[in-house]
Amino acid sequence: MKLIFFDIDGTIITEPEPRYIPESTKRAITELKANGHLVYVNSGRTMSEIEKRIRVVPFDGWVCGCGTYIEDQGEEIYHSKLSPEVRDEFVTALNEAKVDYVLEGKDDIYYFDDEYRSLIGDFRKSHTGLVKENVRIFKREDRGMNYDKVCLSVRTPGAKPIEFLKDYVSKVEEKKYSEIFEFIDRGEGFYELVPMGNSKAEGIRKLMKKYNVPVEDTISIGDSTNDLPMLTFTGLSICMGNGSEKVKPQVDYVTDSIEKDGLYNAFKHYDLI
Repeated sequence: MKLIFFDIDGTIITEPEPRYIPESTKRAITELKANGHLVYVNSGRTMSEIEKRIRVVPFDGWVCGCGTYIEDQGEEIYHSKLSPEVRDEFVTALNEAKVDYVLEGKDDIYYFDDEYRSLIGDFRKSHTGLVKENVRIFKREDRGMNYDKVCLSVRTPGAKPIEFLKDYVSKVEEKKYSEIFEFIDRGEGFYELVPMGNSKAEGIRKLMKKYNVPVEDTISIGDSTNDLPMLTFTGLSICMGNGSEKVKPQVDYVTDSIEKDGLYNAFKHYDLI
């Protein structure tokens, strides 16, 4: 039995628009399960950001929000929760740093309806079409948002540099936020803030422990640099042909593009289907 982990965008579902899940991808997942393997989504997205067309694919479970939430066979087995005090105080810190940000939680995703515009602001307009019922619009002065991780941009007009943000949040009411959150540089002014101790790789590790599966029997497949934590961890790593040129040299196998049945072909190559 193998534990197999899939990224979403560019791996399971095509991008850009029109986005769709290839029939060969659905077939591959069905055949992998029929052959006794366990298949999981492993994504930076939180559960609230995963749309129905992905949820209906028969995965065994979900590693979401960079490992902050894990569901297996319909049961929640792990959820990293920030305290209400930390959540509210950190929002204050983000506001004072004048960055544009999105708060991502298991049940809801929070966008702030204010004057700041950035790439995240543009992302908001396209992203709300995916899971509209989970989107919450708040004002900057609001508090009480229940979130697990943060995506922010320092490209907002007037934003202060990320170095200032790190320094500032480490001092707010003597809370060491820079020790609570890992600041992950996604490039082009974007940062992902994930509570320490959580990652795509740690999510895999928890499922390995549950099923007593060695790392040699784990497989990951993705396409972008934010998949590297899982791609460099699993026993076998696969990059989609449409993937980043920075990722391809770091994996065991590069398959065809998603449009050319790359996911199905990869598992066929390894005689897993």
